[in-house]
Amino acid sequence: MAVNKCIKYLLFLFNLLFWISGCIILGVSIYLKVSKNGNVILDQAVPFVDLLIAVGVIIMVLGFLGCCGAIKENRCMLILFFIGLLHIFILLLIAGILGVVREKV
Repeated sequence: MAVNKCIKYLLFLFNLLFWISGCIILGVSIYLKVSKNGNVILDQAVPFVDLLIAVGVIIMVLGFLGCCGAIKENRCMLILFFIGLLHIFILLLIAGILGVVREKV
């Protein structure tokens, strides 16, 4: 049973780091979106800042589901966490395949 507790707390720790990184990404991207200190480069990169905000929110939600699901051993949260990670994996796989196919054309 000690192995199960170790895995449980390691999963919690990694998801906590995942959640914190999502908070940092979200905070920095919101700061970049809101601050208008004459940044010429930032005015051109506004769509990327919006994308970073979306990525930060998704990472925060997945990190929260992973943390709470691991510490409370909640099956529903862990399944939602798995489904979210599976969707991200599938999207990355599709993007990689499209990148290879489009490179050859």
